[in-house]
Amino acid sequence: MLVTPRIVRKALAGVSKIAREAEQIDANRRGRRLSEEHVPTEIAPLVRAVNDALRRLDEGYEQQRRFIASAAHELRTPIAILRLKVDTAVEPATRKLSGDVARLSNLAEQMLDIQRLDADRNDESVDLGALARGVAADLAPLLIASERIDDRGADRRHVVASR
Repeated sequence: MLVTPRIVRKALAGVSKIAREAEQIDANRRGRRLSEEHVPTEIAPLVRAVNDALRRLDEGYEQQRRFIASAAHELRTPIAILRLKVDTAVEPATRKLSGDVARLSNLAEQMLDIQRLDADRNDESVDLGALARGVAADLAPLLIASERIDDRGADRRHVVASR
């Protein structure tokens, strides 16, 4: 009676290790697999099946990523042609489509951005305040020129020179 729990615990020690490895698997760290070492013979087929499922998920994710990148690249040229035709159209009804074409172009660019960000994924920090100030500095002259905002009351101490 006293020895049995120890024997069972020792026999299932590999299962505990596999459970800890499984806890480390997430969507952002693909390619991870469970170790088949020190696993009881009865559980090894389950570990292999889980590893095969993880491999299939990784392959499916990679196929989806390639499809999105390819679709976004393939859409860029027809959208550019459509934009040119809409912008140079004589009929006012056709020219009204310009906003829709711009949204379509933006969507294709966002798909490419997602693909690029995922491919270049790293865990570095970003200063969002500095990024927002840079974007505001880049866009402010355009907004002032378009007369959408008035710069007469601007606090010159907070103006950030772009580039």
